[in-house]
Amino acid sequence: MHSILNKNEEIMWSEKPQFTIKNLNIFYILINIFMIIVGIIIFILGGLVIYFFTIRGEMWIIIKLITFFGGGYFLCVGFYFSLGRLIYRIIKKRNTQYIVTDKRIIIIIKGLRNEIIQVANISDIKIASKNIASNGIGSIKLGNELSFMESSRIIFGIDFLVPINNEFLFLKDIKNAKEIVDFIKEFNDS
Repeated sequence: MHSILNKNEEIMWSEKPQFTIKNLNIFYILINIFMIIVGIIIFILGGLVIYFFTIRGEMWIIIKLITFFGGGYFLCVGFYFSLGRLIYRIIKKRNTQYIVTDKRIIIIIKGLRNEIIQVANISDIKIASKNIASNGIGSIKLGNELSFMESSRIIFGIDFLVPINNEFLFLKDIKNAKEIVDFIKEFNDS
């Protein structure tokens, strides 16, 4: 971590994001439970049809394939989106580090193959807004002012057209979001 810092740069604050229940989307959870139930039903019904009706010939093979691949598809997709995404989010949160120095804000995300480092000079930050939940954990959005055209490009997902100096940084799920925003505003006011 110290190799990222410049000379005469002090770490004011460093934290990893907190994993909270609000990160889980209840809509996805319900769909995934439905897909798991459908997969189990397809497996059970296919097994019952094969067992009770003892279909022979080509039809028997087709029902076996539908049971295996159809039920397996619903089960795999359901388990992936319910457990796989949860595990991915937990691992990503554990491998993310937020650092606020006296001059810059640094976000380090360690992946399997590489390390993503996002840096913003505090003096370049024009917007610092916070959103704090009742449990005290919040998120911070940092960036510069955008024109209407630039912000609409971000909304529609054409973010590669936005100039690099208008980039936003998001610090999500941190304990003391209010203090960080106050520090940034004080730094820019002085």
